[in-house]
Amino acid sequence: MAEPLVFPRVKKARSPIFAVGKLYDFTGPRPGQFSNQLIILNNGIWHVDCLVFCHEIDEIKEHTMKKLVSRAALAILVLFLFGAMAQASTIYVTGFDSFNNTNLVRFSYDGTSRTVYAGEFLLTIDGVQSSGYCVDLFATTYVPSGPFNEVSLVGVDHIGNPIGYQAAWLMDTYGEGTALEKAALQVAIWKIMYGDSFVYNYGYNSAVGTYLDQYLNELGSNVYQGADYSIARLSPNAQDLLVKTPAPVPEPATLLLLGSGLLGLAGIRRKFRKE
Repeated sequence: MAEPLVFPRVKKARSPIFAVGKLYDFTGPRPGQFSNQLIILNNGIWHVDCLVFCHEIDEIKEHTMKKLVSRAALAILVLFLFGAMAQASTIYVTGFDSFNNTNLVRFSYDGTSRTVYAGEFLLTIDGVQSSGYCVDLFATTYVPSGPFNEVSLVGVDHIGNPIGYQAAWLMDTYGEGTALEKAALQVAIWKIMYGDSFVYNYGYNSAVGTYLDQYLNELGSNVYQGADYSIARLSPNAQDLLVKTPAPVPEPATLLLLGSGLLGLAGIRRKFRKE
């Protein structure tokens, strides 16, 4: 390896562009100007007098541009996702699957008997149609109701782990059934949430009880692996709901951020091409 040249100007930096210990030849911008050499030492100190052109300058510029563009694109993506996810949601409860004897169920919780309609809530989340199931026996949800503003959509583990993922698995697996099946789905979610404190009355609605047993048997140790479900925290104004999470619609400010970032990347690319 050539000895490092000592030039009048010494600059200290840790450059990701050049390889440690590799010797580079540099020349001035016009014919007849002096030539110098650059060598990167292990301690990150490099010596250079005229850093203008070299035989590998095109490769260096391309490498630099790719690193800058990659890092900028990653930063813009993170900001874009954060901007979309950080916004609280507005939820309307627009309907209920059915109000008839098919999905009227009776159960006792901590020794207190209750008779309620069980099934699927119809919702809009930020204007996008969705659906949900109750994960909260200690509040009341009126149909229709809303808007519920500034609602936090949190992970399903908010109601417990693995309980939240089991509830999401049940909804993902059985959420497209009939009113009777959806009533059984709701009861199954309550059962895994509240355990032995929740006792279903099979004599009151045995048809729901039949599906309930099937769902719990097929559940076993299954848990949902995706990210399509959330807990909408409506309490104390209404019941917290396990909801199908719609794809986020970015707000204008987020779109402006993304657009300005892309313009910045285009500017970086043009700058390197001109150089």
